Amino acid sequence: MIADREGRLHGRTAFVWREIFSMIPGVSELDVDRAIDDLEAAGYLTRYQVDGSIFILLNYFAKDQNPDRREAKSRLPAPPEVDRGFQRNFLWAVAGESSGEGSGEGSGEGSGEGSAL
Repeated sequence: MIADREGRLHGRTAFVWREIFSMIPGVSELDVDRAIDDLEAAGYLTRYQVDGSIFILLNYFAKDQNPDRREAKSRLPAPPEVDRGFQRNFLWAVAGESSGEGSGEGSGEGSGEGSAL
């Protein structure tokens, strides 16, 4: 398991390649980096940086997974507020709590914790 219960994982390409693809012949770190770029452009994940470290948030993780309640909370930092707004609005829409327009939360300048890449 490389993603935690909140759908966060270390975002360095070398880490993702080593943990998932290193045993698959013909898949290079460059291939993985391009795939991450493509998945981010399609809205499936968000790469972000906090205190100089790169992380990935799987945007639809909460919709598709049912983690064990006993599993420890994430030790990885959350993305900056500006990025979490997307996930929060998406989850509200999935749960039927929003009309899809959002409540205005999550917009703005962010919390200053880090920056999206």
